[in-house]
Amino acid sequence: MSDSDVYVVDQSEYLAPFMVFFAIGFLYGILLAYMHTRVVSSMVKERISHLPRAKKVKKKKKKKKRRK
Repeated sequence: MSDSDVYVVDQSEYLAPFMVFFAIGFLYGILLAYMHTRVVSSMVKERISHLPRAKKVKKKKKKKKRRK
């Protein structure tokens, strides 16, 4: 057996880097989704605060007719 021969000892050691990068990417995706929702909600709040508020129109009460 020469020194240049490389054998896979364990399957988990072979997949470990892929799983690490998958976990990092997953956490990064969650962080991006959280930041996206925070930014969008703050932008919507700011936009709504500049819009003029509509005044509520009160309904006029109808007079009841008297029965004879």
